[in-house]
Amino acid sequence: MLSEVTPPPRQRLSAAQIAGRWLLGLTIVAGLVGSVIIGRPALSTPAGTPTQQSQASQGH
Repeated sequence: MLSEVTPPPRQRLSAAQIAGRWLLGLTIVAGLVGSVIIGRPALSTPAGTPTQQSQASQGH
């Protein structure tokens, strides 16, 4: 059985709502990119310093 009842039409978003969603999305993306950029030096080891080895690997 099919009913002939149609749902009400969707309300169109206003320009302010669209701009707000864009700004929210950009803020989230900028936060993620910024956290990767800031955290990257902490994850890499400096090239000039030798990596420490444990005493067990040196045979002591």
